[in-house]
Amino acid sequence: MAKQKPAAKAKPAPQEVPSVKEEPTVAKKKTAVAKEKEKEKPAAAKNKMTKAAFFQKLAEATQLKKSEVQTVYDAILAIVQKELGPKGPGELTLPNLVKLSVTHTKADKGGKKAINRFTGEEYVTKPRPAKTKLKARGLKSFLESINTKK
Repeated sequence: MAKQKPAAKAKPAPQEVPSVKEEPTVAKKKTAVAKEKEKEKPAAAKNKMTKAAFFQKLAEATQLKKSEVQTVYDAILAIVQKELGPKGPGELTLPNLVKLSVTHTKADKGGKKAINRFTGEEYVTKPRPAKTKLKARGLKSFLESINTKK
């Protein structure tokens, strides 16, 4: 009979030193916030529709050829450009869809002295170019049809 070795004694667990509670770093906080936002987003709308897919769906829905749909789309685009262009009224309503309006701002030469109302400092204004802004406002019937909250 062979001698059996005595069972090894279990080593005592090292004593944990009470540590100061570490706050997560900025990077860790950002990743936690990003993960929460990902959970909130619906997974249905991941890919945007391409121009070709848009024309294809219109062609299927209207029983027209894809080339005919493109011709109709080009005609709509020409009307929009004419109405919103410099010689048009600057406003166009696409029925049951959206109201488009354009505002033009003039250029500012700059070089004028002004006073900062918060600090009281005097400064010279910068020149700013002219701008054209386009506003698109969804019409009520369209907004109600896409509204997911009830």
